[in-house]
Amino acid sequence: MVSLSVFLLVNLVAEAVTLGTHVRGTVGESVVLPCDLNTSTAIDPGRLRFHWQGTADPSVLYSFDKGRETPQYQSATYRSRSTASLSDMRRGIISVRLNNLTLEDDQKSFSAYVVLDVKGRLDRICPTTLHVAVPYENPNLTLNEEMMLAVCTSQGGFPEPVVTWQVQELPGNTNHVLQPVEANTTAVQHLQDRLFTVTSSINTSGGKYHSVTCLIHNPTSNVTLNVTIELSEREKQAPLSWVPVVAVVVGVLIAACAAAICIYKRCRGPPEDPAPCRPGSNQDKLNGTMSNGTNLAMLSKMQEDSPTGNAASATSDNATARTSDNAKEEESLINKSVNFDEGNGENLTV
Repeated sequence: MVSLSVFLLVNLVAEAVTLGTHVRGTVGESVVLPCDLNTSTAIDPGRLRFHWQGTADPSVLYSFDKGRETPQYQSATYRSRSTASLSDMRRGIISVRLNNLTLEDDQKSFSAYVVLDVKGRLDRICPTTLHVAVPYENPNLTLNEEMMLAVCTSQGGFPEPVVTWQVQELPGNTNHVLQPVEANTTAVQHLQDRLFTVTSSINTSGGKYHSVTCLIHNPTSNVTLNVTIELSEREKQAPLSWVPVVAVVVGVLIAACAAAICIYKRCRGPPEDPAPCRPGSNQDKLNGTMSNGTNLAMLSKMQEDSPTGNAASATSDNATARTSDNAKEEESLINKSVNFDEGNGENLTV
């Protein structure tokens, strides 16, 4: 009977799955590392010997020897976390369940080693790689109206997610998936817990989108979270937000032009008196005398040109003569006053 059991086991193992298997799970949950010998004949667990061991490291995940578990051969990391079913073993299934997954289990590879003959030769079968995920929080999608950006954020997940943007374009509300280069996406991994925070944004200016949808895909758990926001009403109002800015700019330009014109006119106008005269000064009197003389000369000219001015010409000439004499007298006094100032350093009031 022993020889028959070994013979059957050898033939069954030849049909066992030898291709690599990828098992995916979530932190805190359980996964099964599958291995089926594909037998239709019951197998006595009391004669079965196998164990699961790491491929890249010698850690023993699970050990079974002739009807009983042998935890003394298991690594401490897996001793209280791995189990197998005797009823499965009778059907030729030597799968192992790993409980309470952690991120330390991610990317670990294991294989089953089975005794194929009475000489104790081991064959390696059922290579399996673990992939562990942490679910992401529901994404948050906001619209930055000043920057005209749709910003999507999510955190607390593992591994790094794949972010996709789907937009509903105007007109016609046709759906379109944006290329990765059309989005600005950044993922940051925290060293302490190895979890990721992801931020992605797209440009929404121009009013060309009715709505945008952000999709956060976890490649390990194959779970996709999505959130949608409608932009059409906001986009229609967005151009109005530029009106105050344009008004301010135009106002500044007008004020600058007015200031430039004012400065130009002042520069082009008559130069100011470098020594402004005080009230009652000699210069004021001189200016007044010259002004009076000029005004009288202009008045005389106008009367001469007028058809009715001949009658009053004599009177005007007499007034002009008297005014001229008075002007000469005042000019003489002013000159004396100026000479007195230069010699004594004081002003003479006339």
